[in-house]
Amino acid sequence: MGLPGLRDDNGGNGTAVQLWDCQSFAVDQHWYRNSNGSLRTIGRCPDVTSAGTANGTQIQLWDCNGTGAQTWVQQADGSLRNPQSGRCLDSPSGSTANGARLQIWDCNGTGAQKFAELAVTSIGPADVGWCHRRRGVINPDS
Repeated sequence: MGLPGLRDDNGGNGTAVQLWDCQSFAVDQHWYRNSNGSLRTIGRCPDVTSAGTANGTQIQLWDCNGTGAQTWVQQADGSLRNPQSGRCLDSPSGSTANGARLQIWDCNGTGAQKFAELAVTSIGPADVGWCHRRRGVINPDS
């Protein structure tokens, strides 16, 4: 599953960050890691809505601003932890369906929170493709 799946590669402020099948041509699935710990795609960063810290707070795209709501730390188990909330990027109820809107939730080591970081060579060496492991997708270019 790709992260995010933005229909038609749109990504204005407030756009939902969703799971989506990995597609090498989808520019919204090509992520760049910023030096401040944030990720960026199509000019915006995944952001915890309203800088929330509660389980179930949804993730949106927002102008990159360097705040804690946009900081994501890759953990050894494949999860992405938001230090400000102390919670991990999560697919609700472990959904693997296209369009599942991502949220933060207590880090629990389940497949709903495991993402693989993969080099994407179709654009350039600095690109990062994020794919959800639950469906076994490990190569965004296939």
